[in-house]
Amino acid sequence: MPGDGGRAIRRFAASYSPPGRFWTARAVLALVLSVVVMAAISLISLPADRGSAAVPGAAPAATSQSNAIVAAAQAQLGLPYCFAGGDIYGPTIGHDPACTGTTVGFDCSGLALYAVYQATGILLPHYSTTQYKNASAYGGVPVSRAQLLPGDLVFFTGAVGPSPGHVGVYIGNGQMIDAQQDGVPVAIHPLQSDYVGAVRYWSGAAPTAPTLPSDSTVHVVKSSSGPSCTGYYSDTAPPATIRVLLYAVHTQAGRGSIPIGIVTVPFRDYVRNVVPSEWAPWWLPASLQAGALAVKTRGWYWVNHFGGYLDSPDNCFDVTDDTQFQRYIPGNTTTATDAAVNATWPVLALQGGAIFPANFRADLNAVGEGCGVAVDGTTLSQWGTEACATQGLSASQMMTRYYRDVFTGTPQASGGAVYDAQGAYHVFTRGPDGTLRHVWRGTAGWTEEKHGPVMIGVPAVSYANGRYDVFALGIDGTTYHRSSTTSGWSAWKQISTVPLAGGESVVRDPAGNFHVFGTDWLGALWQISGSDDHWSAQSLGGAVLGTPAVTYANGRFDIFAVGVNQTLYQRSYVNGHWTAWTQIVNRPFRAQLNATVDLNGKFHLFALDATGMLWQVSGHARSWTARSLQHKVPSVAGVTYRPGRYDVFTVDHAGSVAQTTYPEAG
Repeated sequence: MPGDGGRAIRRFAASYSPPGRFWTARAVLALVLSVVVMAAISLISLPADRGSAAVPGAAPAATSQSNAIVAAAQAQLGLPYCFAGGDIYGPTIGHDPACTGTTVGFDCSGLALYAVYQATGILLPHYSTTQYKNASAYGGVPVSRAQLLPGDLVFFTGAVGPSPGHVGVYIGNGQMIDAQQDGVPVAIHPLQSDYVGAVRYWSGAAPTAPTLPSDSTVHVVKSSSGPSCTGYYSDTAPPATIRVLLYAVHTQAGRGSIPIGIVTVPFRDYVRNVVPSEWAPWWLPASLQAGALAVKTRGWYWVNHFGGYLDSPDNCFDVTDDTQFQRYIPGNTTTATDAAVNATWPVLALQGGAIFPANFRADLNAVGEGCGVAVDGTTLSQWGTEACATQGLSASQMMTRYYRDVFTGTPQASGGAVYDAQGAYHVFTRGPDGTLRHVWRGTAGWTEEKHGPVMIGVPAVSYANGRYDVFALGIDGTTYHRSSTTSGWSAWKQISTVPLAGGESVVRDPAGNFHVFGTDWLGALWQISGSDDHWSAQSLGGAVLGTPAVTYANGRFDIFAVGVNQTLYQRSYVNGHWTAWTQIVNRPFRAQLNATVDLNGKFHLFALDATGMLWQVSGHARSWTARSLQHKVPSVAGVTYRPGRYDVFTVDHAGSVAQTTYPEAG
């Protein structure tokens, strides 16, 4: 089995139900509920006409599947709302501070799937959006509002998350039974104003007596890595989607059984919903960021290699929704964990130059253990990340402490490029082994050399008067500098102790001072300025991602960066003051940019979108244009500008550098 994924964080058992760790007394619960439901069905009458409301204790015996669905829902009236609560057997603890110990209940989709299963034997996913949008995969038929009948599932927009975000069981007369929200028990309510649609999962046949579904080996989880499920593979660009095998039932420890089916989920949404299911949302930001980076890396690894298949190898999945991989509970996002996902989304974690399994578990030795206890180089301790965060360690430092030979940096690019006075191109990238790689092209063709030690992120390079100055992040996340002249390369020297999250960009002013720009783990922009032995660092604030781009001309700095909404922003230093961030293009891009300024003062940015398509964004002030260059690449190492042309240097999965020249437009 692939790792330990994400075991329960044991501390929370007494006061908080760990995400997705459901109640396990299934046999007793199933027996009790079956008696309750059968009693309710025998005592409750439900008028055949759709204009009558289903009132508890007021209908004939359920002789059809529609009546049986309503009867099963009625039998739960008064039970507590518990987020993620309920499965095919009845109420469970779920994931809710109000539902711990022996307190069990339902959320909206849990109640719906329970009622449908009791009457029809159909296994539905525990997610209202999927119950509605993927209804046909489970035998459901959309019905109009005018055709509503008791037993139909009715869907509504809901307060947060994807739509529809709420579901109820229709009982006639414009009313439904639903598990609405925290503090409101299962009850009868009128249909909400944010109505989306309805699905009918029942037929006119007699109710299907619920029996324990078989959990025979219809699915296979791989014990080793191999080719991907969808043909996707990348160690630099995260996948757009992930295929998840859903289970009908989960134990209190989060282990699933009885496969329902496979759904395709946007990869970033998958990560957002896994992190709060595995890390306590109230933990320190650095701990959550380490968790977000581990969860993203783990999911990404299994997209690259796929986790198994259902029924046949043709029906493959990347991961399951349980702790064989990591616990996925749709609709489980929180503000704190979303912030951690946003902060680490541009960051790449590689082991031997590749995405790795990123195993994690609650602890390696004992609950509440300290930072770095019992490290074995293969597994991250969830408790350990919180302890490390209290000591001031960054997420990057935690990853390198717990995982052997892992280096972190931004996934979109790995270097910078310059064009020197001798007409040679010089490209600096981060090699797969984490060392600085210098590739240059002169009259004799391309030449390459490596420079240790290990670094992370995107290096930045400046060239002037025959001298190259390279700036890069060490494995501790702080900034180092080395230079090259005709006499050779200097040693790496630390110039700042501020830990940054991704790569850096640099410009040199006429006085010979360097200005290095990068972002920290909280998204704040930093400026490190100086030369030789005199350096200073200051935070410029803001909330941006990844590696910014910078230009300098006539005493003015212009910074370009990707905001948390993934669109492009600009900020300038003019007349001794920094301007506010201004959005220049409302189009999503990856969080690593390259920028130049031409002889007319016009800016030109080069960036990749989510699919790896290369774009050029050009303009100034409030006039900007964006055009696709119709070229997909894994990463951009750097861009140089000469009047009449731009040279873009890209790096493929094998580390090969390629050069493409684009003419200057206009």
